[in-house]
Amino acid sequence: MFEIIEQEPSRLREVTGIGPKRAARIIAGWAEQKVIREIMLSCTATGSAHRGRVRIYKTYGADAVQLISENPYRLARDIRGIGFLTADQIAAKLASKRRR
Repeated sequence: MFEIIEQEPSRLREVTGIGPKRAARIIAGWAEQKVIREIMLSCTATGSAHRGRVRIYKTYGADAVQLISENPYRLARDIRGIGFLTADQIAAKLASKRRR
């Protein structure tokens, strides 16, 4: 079912009981969770607490991954509980991904 939501979301309407409004909510919720998963993956190696990752999403919303990629040090400025050292670890991880 997750593949359908990801690749063919219009097919949700084929499920009995899912109308256009519910399908739209499912699709929106899935997109939100996808961003949260990406944040979790980008922060997991640094040991950032789950609570911090949720704050990141609440602060930056759907643009979180892009904003962090552009300037991970903004985390130390914008997110309570994330200091420079954590932001620096995230920056190092992102830099090593870019080199691959």
